[in-house]
Amino acid sequence: MLTEYATLLGNISELSVEDSSGILTAGLKAFNMEAEHGIHIVNALNEVDNNYSITTKQLAESMQRSAGTASVYGISLERLIGYTTAVGQVTRESGSVIGEIVAV
Repeated sequence: MLTEYATLLGNISELSVEDSSGILTAGLKAFNMEAEHGIHIVNALNEVDNNYSITTKQLAESMQRSAGTASVYGISLERLIGYTTAVGQVTRESGSVIGEIVAV
């Protein structure tokens, strides 16, 4: 199931399937989600990419860097994506830099 979601994420974004798999795994673990909920992460990233001036790659890199911290402080996946989008649209930085900012 996770391979299918990683392939889908790779197809709808500029991420490789390998990167997509790592991102999904990190998100699932950080937010204590089961593998079947991986499609929720794919859909959330894709929806924001389609509607805001931030890429799935930026969102995914940020999520990978800051999801653990967000989870510890009770921040949901959706709220983390929202914070990342807000910071990313203003700063126009890479996803890894946005992740550092959001994690602080």
